[in-house]
Amino acid sequence: MDYIEIFREEFKTSLLNNDRIGIFDIYRKVKNHPIDFDFIEDIMVPAAEEIGEYWDKGEVSLSQLYMSGRICEELVISIFPDQHLLHRGTMNTAIVNFCDHHPLGKKIVCSTFKVNGIPLLDYGHGIDQETLIEKLKRDRPKFLVISVLMLPSALKIKKLKERLLKEGMDTKILVGGAPFRFDKDLWKQVGADAMGITPMDTLNIIKEWGGSCNE
Repeated sequence: MDYIEIFREEFKTSLLNNDRIGIFDIYRKVKNHPIDFDFIEDIMVPAAEEIGEYWDKGEVSLSQLYMSGRICEELVISIFPDQHLLHRGTMNTAIVNFCDHHPLGKKIVCSTFKVNGIPLLDYGHGIDQETLIEKLKRDRPKFLVISVLMLPSALKIKKLKERLLKEGMDTKILVGGAPFRFDKDLWKQVGADAMGITPMDTLNIIKEWGGSCNE
């Protein structure tokens, strides 16, 4: 029996039904299960991506998409309550759904960073290249995390990277999302500097690069 798939389906159903009690019950069941699961990587992220795909097909409402993101954020913060830190200063890492309107994955990454003491400049979702370039010129972050669900959005990162180099900007790009997990070499093809498979993986790479708040 595939327990991960069972828990994932239960979690996804509870998200779509806005069932907070059910969601936290599922988390406790996974945490106490004899088989070792990574709840965020094995359950939350895949379920969130499926909901994003449902919304793209018109099978779920915008309110369901929004509330799913809020609930995931609450759950991540509750999982790591003792790690939450308050930072002051200028943030040097930004995150965006580049040419992509599926924010759930980004919300989970933002929450993971937040509870580990590294807040992000959140540029939102559905941001096109010109708008993103303007924001990067204004804020000058050292690192940019790009989260996408759809392959066409992922492929547009190559032109973004070329434009950044043309503008003389040395912003390092870390990518993540379903297309990059499906094709492990795609991040290289689009000119990214690294790929984060999971939210914690993304966090650790940014830490290695020196991501933090500039005091």
